[in-house]
Amino acid sequence: MNLLFLREKFGHMGNHSGYDLLFQHLSHQMEHKSIWRGDKITSRNLKKNHFFSEKLKGYSTGFKHELQSIIQTTRVWESTFHRFKSIIIGSTFPFYTYRSFVSECVFLNELAKEKFDIGHVGYVENNFGLLSKKEIRTQVKGKIVGTVHQPMSWWKLYSNPDNIALLDGIITLSEYECSLWKKIFPDKNIAFIPHGIDSTFFSPLPEKSAASNTFKIIFTGHWLRNMHVMGEIVEKSHEFRNIEFHFILPISKRDQPSFKHVLQKIARDQRVKFYTDLSDLELLEKYRTADIMLMPLIDCTANNAIMEAMSCGLPIVSSDLQSLKSYVSDKNSILLPDDARAYVDSIKSLIESQNKRQEMSVKSREIAEGLSWEEVTADIKDFYNEVLQ
Repeated sequence: MNLLFLREKFGHMGNHSGYDLLFQHLSHQMEHKSIWRGDKITSRNLKKNHFFSEKLKGYSTGFKHELQSIIQTTRVWESTFHRFKSIIIGSTFPFYTYRSFVSECVFLNELAKEKFDIGHVGYVENNFGLLSKKEIRTQVKGKIVGTVHQPMSWWKLYSNPDNIALLDGIITLSEYECSLWKKIFPDKNIAFIPHGIDSTFFSPLPEKSAASNTFKIIFTGHWLRNMHVMGEIVEKSHEFRNIEFHFILPISKRDQPSFKHVLQKIARDQRVKFYTDLSDLELLEKYRTADIMLMPLIDCTANNAIMEAMSCGLPIVSSDLQSLKSYVSDKNSILLPDDARAYVDSIKSLIESQNKRQEMSVKSREIAEGLSWEEVTADIKDFYNEVLQ
């Protein structure tokens, strides 16, 4: 089986985090070629691009005209792309950028000139635009599959599920999301294959240090986090003077209009500490020395931070969302409604019961070990075979 990957690595993720680890594992096992979002390309290269010079020959539609308007520029300038994006791609692709367009052009060219059995788009929300158009898709042989990372609530609000109707296979990251996509495309190959975790790197301390007088609560990330509930939790937990809230949040994300005032307010609390730009080892140390992960969410599919915390043996206190139940159980987590008081009561119960925390810790690690990338890779290969049948 010969595979073509359209990959993306996010700058805020370390070497042991993120979905690209799937492609790293597959690349050691299968014949493949990788295209990365952000690959540089000039109009001269596009004019020589086999796909655009041959596969679209004869088309006289407005679609082709606008697409080639970009190709004919001296260079594929980002400003030119944005001017024509609404015509070429459409308005329901909010994450599709100039870098997406460039990398998808290269991806298309590889599909057109070489024999690949399957092309896998790692993040369909970011990089599946041109191929959503029938004029383009019909010119490309081979099967194309993609992984969906955003929950259906996001697709309903900002995009359109029909944007990925031309995929031959859809990989979802929770059982619940899988059921929703199957209702939309009942005849399509759709599977829940969990997000993996590097449980070798993200691991508990070999030996627990002596009990500390400070109870450390860790919260990481910003995407679809319920910052408003988190702010209320901090405010309502003043009865606990010996706890610390450790927020791992890039500085570039702290000025979000929807929650910057929340962060400004809780930053006045001496128990609240902020961290950014942590190395892999520094992040690991933060997980290992925390007592619990606290993560109120708006919605999710898989959540990297929760999985990493579990792998380090942390009990999870989070939102009662269906997708989370593909990764946690009632043995290692407490899932709650959007009620700050309920969160504070749960924190209190865990502070008061070290035995309960220890039981949850053991279960968290056990679940994480079952989500190794080796096991996920095997499931992905089985899915490829199903799509090819």
